Amino acid sequence: MTIFDDQHNQPAWRIQTISDPPGVPSFGYTVGLARYGLHDLHVSSRPSLGCDPGADYVLGHRAMARVLGDVAAAMAADALSLGDDVDVQLDAGLSTAYLEVGAPVPAGWVEALRASSDAVVPLPWALVRCPVGADPGVPPEEVGGWRRRVGDLVARTPRVHGFEDPDPSAFPARDDALGPLAPWVHAVAQALASAPAGAIVSSLVDDVVAQRDPELRTQLRERSRTVGRVQVLEPVERLTGRVVRAISQRCGYRTAVAVARRRSDLPYGCCVEQHLARLVHDAIESCLLVAALDDAVTASERTAVQAAWTPFVPFGVSVGAAV
Repeated sequence: MTIFDDQHNQPAWRIQTISDPPGVPSFGYTVGLARYGLHDLHVSSRPSLGCDPGADYVLGHRAMARVLGDVAAAMAADALSLGDDVDVQLDAGLSTAYLEVGAPVPAGWVEALRASSDAVVPLPWALVRCPVGADPGVPPEEVGGWRRRVGDLVARTPRVHGFEDPDPSAFPARDDALGPLAPWVHAVAQALASAPAGAIVSSLVDDVVAQRDPELRTQLRERSRTVGRVQVLEPVERLTGRVVRAISQRCGYRTAVAVARRRSDLPYGCCVEQHLARLVHDAIESCLLVAALDDAVTASERTAVQAAWTPFVPFGVSVGAAV
């Protein structure tokens, strides 16, 4: 079990989120609301209300901290009471959590073991996501630019065993599980697999220390709905596994993980080896999702995801206008 603390903008309380296993959020709760005469709050990482069970959706550590912080601030200001409903925008507005401020329950019932009150207020919630749109495909006038981009990345990427060079002339892809940008996704996968293992682990850990947004992966998965590409999620996951194996089996990976585990500036729990492995996995998956959705992601999403990789992977300039 891993515990992450997140200091809210109100210094009088803090927020703890719990993961079990490491890297997989389970629930979060506030600590310190008792000094306001309030019960601490508790929220699960998955929805328990509404029509969407959220089987493929989870609130990350920062998202849970935001939900708890917003509700705590409202209750401390007497703007929200027991029994009220509140909605919180998530994933850059692509999804919404509709919460109920429930009746207090004993803190031990929901494992809020460090809560400052004997009872905590649960926040059951329903997930409402944007509808799945139609895939617009690749505009004919952009095909040439994409073929050049694929060819350039392939030409500048070292060969990696188990990865075949994609054919730029096969762009755009037809009936490919990875969507119309499939040749670009394969080119990016090979480029990621060729990145120096030690350097990329160190760069990703630096991202954690810099507190870059760890929720982008969930946001990108929601972004796939806007262009009707939810079907790419499973193939991207499988391709991610191949890239992870290529990186983790090379010299330098184990050494870099061992060095990262000894760092004193990491948040509590981040030095666990399983968490570091999840960090590498999620960073690779995010890059491949950006590749599959390159014509739909925002410029800020693209930059945030690719930042740690740009010293090693020549992504080049995206074709077409960013959202």
